[in-house]
Amino acid sequence: KHNRKPIFLELLCEELLSCLKSDGRTATSIEGLVLTRIDCQADPVQCLYYPLIALVVQGRKQAFYGEREISYAAGEYVVLGNDMPGAYHIVDSSPEHPFLSISIRLDPKIITSLILDDHSASSIGQNSENPAIAKEIASCDLLLAFYRLLRLLASPETIPLFAPSLIREIHYSILHGKHGKKIRLAVIPGTRDNRIAQSIAWMREHFRESFSMPELAHNAGMAPATFNRYFREVTSISPLQFQKRLRLYEAQRLMFMENLDARCASAIVGYESEAQFSREYKRLFGQPPAQDAARSHR
Repeated sequence: KHNRKPIFLELLCEELLSCLKSDGRTATSIEGLVLTRIDCQADPVQCLYYPLIALVVQGRKQAFYGEREISYAAGEYVVLGNDMPGAYHIVDSSPEHPFLSISIRLDPKIITSLILDDHSASSIGQNSENPAIAKEIASCDLLLAFYRLLRLLASPETIPLFAPSLIREIHYSILHGKHGKKIRLAVIPGTRDNRIAQSIAWMREHFRESFSMPELAHNAGMAPATFNRYFREVTSISPLQFQKRLRLYEAQRLMFMENLDARCASAIVGYESEAQFSREYKRLFGQPPAQDAARSHR
């Protein structure tokens, strides 16, 4: 029994290496399942995380969620209950021993269904100072579920038959882990965490618009000071800083993927001052927007 977990990790590693022949992130034919291989260390990468479970299969990752840092290695996973700005840095990777990970988007409908079906889930898990983030050692059952899910990619015709039950099994395992309460609270209507999650979802859709802290707090049914404090507990930054990150990430995407210039990108995401956009972009990404865009197109 002591050898089961290393065996499952080894099997996952072999399967990922057979699927991923080159460096990068790969979306799969299983909705929400993403595979990652990184051969070489690089500078920290800024990104916007969505609710997910991310399992490291080989190597080690330093991840920054808001202003928090979590380091996790092979056999460990991180669960995020809400959308969150962040960055990551891969440690000790090489073409001979690449960093490998597998992630799947959390589905609130599955979580809600599991809570309703399994009343014992309401007593599982403990409160934590970081309600939206959890790091944990993967159980053998969780590793096996990921391996079986990954194996389906070799037989696409089996995906509709078996993927839904395996994805549900993965969600079940997370909910029954020591941090399961974090995820439940984000989806149960009326909870503080759910109201913050709803605010984050609204901001994802409306980040180009102008809005105030009192407006956000009122929509969440909280006093402004209370809303700001709880929002910071979840994301580690203020709501207005969160909006700024959303705007800057989208502006970078527009420049990188759609070849827009900085002036157009800043206007589309809601900036009225191109100079302010340039200052804030450089503060977050380390380079002025035009220079960053030129680098990405080399």
